[in-house]
Amino acid sequence: MPGMLIRFSWPVLVVVLGLLFMPTLSAQEQTKAIDALFEAWTTPTSPGAAIAIMREGEVVYRKGFGSANLEYDLPITPTTVFHAASLSKQFTAFAILQLAEAGQLSLTDDVHKYLPELQDYGEVITIRHLLTHTSGMRDQWRLLALAGWAREDVVRNREILDLAARQRGLNFSPGDRFMYSNLGYTLLAEIVSRVSGQSFASYTREHIFVPLEMEDSQFYDDYHQIVKHRAYSYGQKAGETVKRPLNLSTVGATSLFTTVDDLLKWAQNFTSLRIGSPSIMEEMKQGAKLNSGAVLDVLAGQFHGTYLGRDVYLHSGSDAGFRSYLLRFPAEGISVALLANTSTADVETLAFSAASHFLPSVKADAQSGTGAAKKGDYPHPENIFIELPISDLQAFVGKYWEHNNWYDREIRLTEEGLSYYRPGSGKATKLRPVGPNSFKMIDDTEDVTVTFKKNGHGLATMLVRVNDEPEIEHLAYDNFALSGYTGDYYSEELAVTYSVRVKQDQLVLYTLRTGEIALKSVARDYFTCSDRNYKKVQFRRDEQGNLTGFSVANGGITRLDFTLLREPIRP
Repeated sequence: MPGMLIRFSWPVLVVVLGLLFMPTLSAQEQTKAIDALFEAWTTPTSPGAAIAIMREGEVVYRKGFGSANLEYDLPITPTTVFHAASLSKQFTAFAILQLAEAGQLSLTDDVHKYLPELQDYGEVITIRHLLTHTSGMRDQWRLLALAGWAREDVVRNREILDLAARQRGLNFSPGDRFMYSNLGYTLLAEIVSRVSGQSFASYTREHIFVPLEMEDSQFYDDYHQIVKHRAYSYGQKAGETVKRPLNLSTVGATSLFTTVDDLLKWAQNFTSLRIGSPSIMEEMKQGAKLNSGAVLDVLAGQFHGTYLGRDVYLHSGSDAGFRSYLLRFPAEGISVALLANTSTADVETLAFSAASHFLPSVKADAQSGTGAAKKGDYPHPENIFIELPISDLQAFVGKYWEHNNWYDREIRLTEEGLSYYRPGSGKATKLRPVGPNSFKMIDDTEDVTVTFKKNGHGLATMLVRVNDEPEIEHLAYDNFALSGYTGDYYSEELAVTYSVRVKQDQLVLYTLRTGEIALKSVARDYFTCSDRNYKKVQFRRDEQGNLTGFSVANGGITRLDFTLLREPIRP
């Protein structure tokens, strides 16, 4: 929905909604408004979603849209069982906090106390670090992908624990920063199992689902198991709806099977406390505290934000074609549970849009979470600018790659001079020279300086400084010989070997299971890729300049090393 930008204090959570003013609606108008949100999935020939809304303990809306199984035309209802993906983490966190309150573990315990098979990282990782994604543990899905596992493969806790035990490094020192880690929550589920003496599925059934009468909920730890009334997973390929199989038998980070009706029972428990205690609920609201002293809106199994000035607690989920969202406005007594079986469902926008129809009337302004007012064009005195010949400007034209966060920028030359272009946004900003290789952005809301120079490795770069922030380095795309990178590279942490080849003027990574992964060359030793698991590939050299290996980084791994094998592996 076009319109207002709603910002949560956790910066990843950004919801775009068009509800600047929401008048109080009648119950019938509310129903019609929410029905309209799901109009695209009202036919039995498409997958869809189920949604249920609670206000002050009363269910005020519940409905299903679309089909749970397209092969048999089975409709989605509020009692349809969905795979809830990462929404599972709320229940894993709660189980850990139950055991902590019972004195069976402490949140400050070193995880090695319960998982001695993990490597010694030389630093203490606590259970609280795992709960708040501040442990530095790499993400299990990214590790499995790099090891050659396909998303349709059967994945059990056993394989993930074996993979975790092989990891010799962390993304960062525990407590230094936040980085979402599914592996952390799989380890938490294993701790619950080892401390309680029960399987995680059995523990949560006995201590959470049965007491809350969540009769259609379970942690699905055996993909052979038959589940009645379940929805199946769908996505899009070339504009056609296709199956997106999911065979996970791993629990903790994922694999909660549940319904929207059951999720509202869970949401109500934050108020009614049928299970748990005020101290557990208070612990679930504690933000992650970093070593620097900063406190984040990353909580135990959930996130905190503000929407139109109102506190909201939430978590989402995404696996294969399944999407999930649970949000709670405690002060207003409003909860929304949304489960979908199609990857096209924007569950965040749908959930907040639905909630808005039940929130008391509110007029949005800058103080209620809608973002700061625009500053206006940053003033630049005209006398700071100089003139440069076109031939000098031409030297800076080209594409540049930001190698830490992996995005592209482009410098273009027009009759008016250089412009800074952001691919994907369609936005170009004019640059005016203030030196032979330095420029200021014009018509921008910040003071931005762009400087072109070579870095300490002799690579052409573009440095972007916003106000007084540190410069952001972008590498210039360059042409160079690829043949020197070929060979076989091995990772002990993944127990996998990649063959590096040149094919059709591209460097290609190859294993039998992954097939060919084509890399895009940027600068000497730097490569990127359209596959998110290989977003940054950097080759390493010794002091003599000889290749020794390469490292891979992506959204869940800051660095994982492969070593060049001097003796190639023969087929």
